[in-house]
Amino acid sequence: MFPIPRTRGHVLLATRDLLLQQLGVAQRQRGKRADWIEHERSTMFDSVNCERTIMSKRALPITEIERVEKLALGHSDYSLKFALYCAELIHQP
Repeated sequence: MFPIPRTRGHVLLATRDLLLQQLGVAQRQRGKRADWIEHERSTMFDSVNCERTIMSKRALPITEIERVEKLALGHSDYSLKFALYCAELIHQP
C-alpha cells in the first residue's frame, strides 16, 4: 500500500471535513435556537480562528466568515461549500 501524499489539497479537504462536522453539529440545533444563523456563523468563526491561532496566524474578523458564507448561499451543497471556504481561510496567510 502506498502512503497518501500530504499535498495542500489533501490538507484542505481534511480541514473542510472537520469543519463540516462542526457545522453539522451547529446545524442540528436549528429547531432549538432562535439565533441559529448567528450560532452557525459563530461556530465557524471560532473554529477558523482556533485553527489559525494554532498555526500562529492572526485571527480573522467575523466579516471574513460572513463574506465566504455569502459565496455558499443558494447552493444545494451550501454546507460543503461554506466549510470549504472556511478551510481556505484557515490556510491562507
